[in-house]
Amino acid sequence: MRCPTCQTTNRSSAAFCVQCGTTLAQTRHPRHVSRTGIRWSAVLLLLLVISCAALAYSPLGQRFDTLAHLLSQFGGGRTIATRDVVVLGVQRMSQLATAKYTIQTIVEVDDQGYFGPLTHDRLLLRANAHVLAGIDLSAIKAEQVQTNGDSVSIMLPAPTLVSNDITYHVYDRQRGWFAATNKDLQSAAETQARADIVKTACEQGILREAQANAETALRPLLLNLGFQHVTFTATPPAADACK
Repeated sequence: MRCPTCQTTNRSSAAFCVQCGTTLAQTRHPRHVSRTGIRWSAVLLLLLVISCAALAYSPLGQRFDTLAHLLSQFGGGRTIATRDVVVLGVQRMSQLATAKYTIQTIVEVDDQGYFGPLTHDRLLLRANAHVLAGIDLSAIKAEQVQTNGDSVSIMLPAPTLVSNDITYHVYDRQRGWFAATNKDLQSAAETQARADIVKTACEQGILREAQANAETALRPLLLNLGFQHVTFTATPPAADACK
């Protein structure tokens, strides 16, 4: 190795020049990395990734996930909403239409008059209805909500018929030769059709279905607020709910 200061030739492994004592820099040769080593490293990395994935989806991995979930709960990482937050969240859902029935009925009304067939007035009316039932969540009060740790119990308001959109169509009317003009006959048929539709909807359980569907819709909200146990109490419908 040649000294850069005095140009004296030294041994290749010398650290100092024998002539002037200058420190000699050692020349480092680049290390050769074989392609075979790189390939084996890639294979080992791929095997490691596959092994981790298999562990995550194995029963043992699922047990680890369950254990981690339990530890996070005991560690205080879970936040549970207060009763006021629950009441506000439920009230913001306002009136919840939770059940819809489509019902068709045919009503026949007649007016015999004084002279039998000569004054007889008969009308056939078809009614199609979309009946909606729901629960007015905006009316819920704080005393109807009880919280205890990760448990919440709610007494829901009674379900009611929200609307009954009905269309009427007179498809047959027969009048005798001397039948008087009865302007109230169609109104009487419509009133009877509406009563039949409401009665049918209630007999088929529209109010019970509204109650069940409301519970199903509210449960995710309460679980997202941090509760683990959710209980609902049903309020019976009013006596005139199906009239």
